[in-house]
Amino acid sequence: LLLGGVLLIVLVFSLIPDKADKPIGDNQNTYEMNQSYPPSPGFAGTPNPVSDNRTDRVVLVDRSLQMPIGSTMVPPGWQLAQDIALNPGTGQYERYRLDVIGPNGQSLRTLNNTGYSQMEGTNFEQTWRGLVMNSVRGELTNFQIGALSLSTTLENDRTYREVSQSIRQQGMQIQPLEAIFTGERGGQLYRGKVYVVHMYMSHMMGPMGAVMVRIVMGPENLFAETLMIDQQVTDSYQPNPQYTQRVNQIHQQIAQNRQQDMQAMNQAHQQRMRDMRQGFDAQNQQWSENFFGSWNTGSSGASSGYNSNDQFLDAVTGHSTFDDPHTGYQRKVEGHYQYNFTDGMGNYYGTDDPNFNYRSLGNSWKPIDPLRPNN
Repeated sequence: LLLGGVLLIVLVFSLIPDKADKPIGDNQNTYEMNQSYPPSPGFAGTPNPVSDNRTDRVVLVDRSLQMPIGSTMVPPGWQLAQDIALNPGTGQYERYRLDVIGPNGQSLRTLNNTGYSQMEGTNFEQTWRGLVMNSVRGELTNFQIGALSLSTTLENDRTYREVSQSIRQQGMQIQPLEAIFTGERGGQLYRGKVYVVHMYMSHMMGPMGAVMVRIVMGPENLFAETLMIDQQVTDSYQPNPQYTQRVNQIHQQIAQNRQQDMQAMNQAHQQRMRDMRQGFDAQNQQWSENFFGSWNTGSSGASSGYNSNDQFLDAVTGHSTFDDPHTGYQRKVEGHYQYNFTDGMGNYYGTDDPNFNYRSLGNSWKPIDPLRPNN
């Protein structure tokens, strides 16, 4: 949830200027655009030309919310292609593709933010490299990329410093990084630079974080010029405050909904504990009859090693016992839920929601049933 709240900040940072242009229009509370240059109709594989021999200001549009995100200047002879859509139900971008493409094969590309976590079997290194490789696949051959190093370009940016301070106040860490890469296209040598903003935090389930990637590339002889143009385009960006406010509202609503869900789950757990205490005498009597009346009544099958005595102890202590596929031994997990899931690596999740989609936990998660006597 914390990651979802800051992803937009870092995303917007990738285009916010160090020295912002003056607001368009006299009323700073109203977002205005020069409508003489409408937004391109979406990324469809072929860029849509928006400038010929002059610099044009182009509107970036969220296709899902139907709102302008901001505007940026496109140099003479360059083209812009965009396909941006925020999912208001999750607060994350379902699609985020923004390319500013030069007439001689240059490209300025901003990619969607991507999260990683040890719980899902992903890490920072494979995430940022995977984003870059997938982005240039089919465009460059003989692709080689170096190691990340500290980016003074990002580190010296005033807006980055402000954003990083805010993120650290929320208990997260942030790193400004960059790496150089090379490749070939049509027999011509290409050079590029990838900017990586890395946000991360420690978690009880292992390290987790988010990665923002921006790629600048062009023919070897135009690389220095492409870097300068990238800075000019970045410095020309003007955000739409109404869009930022709308996205913040979406994130706040999602946070409230999740808090309410957690409260409901906690109340349900407390009610289950009260019900178990109220039924303690009846359970104790039934267990005594089963255990002392016959050694075979209510006893466990040979495969599970779980009997009525174990069930009784689980009921008293509020635990469920599973045959853990990771260790091959039994594993006790706090709580009694109708639906239980495990990733096969010792992690468990339980819920009483029949509509819960366990695939949202990750590809490795599968349903699992707690042990019962005679099962």
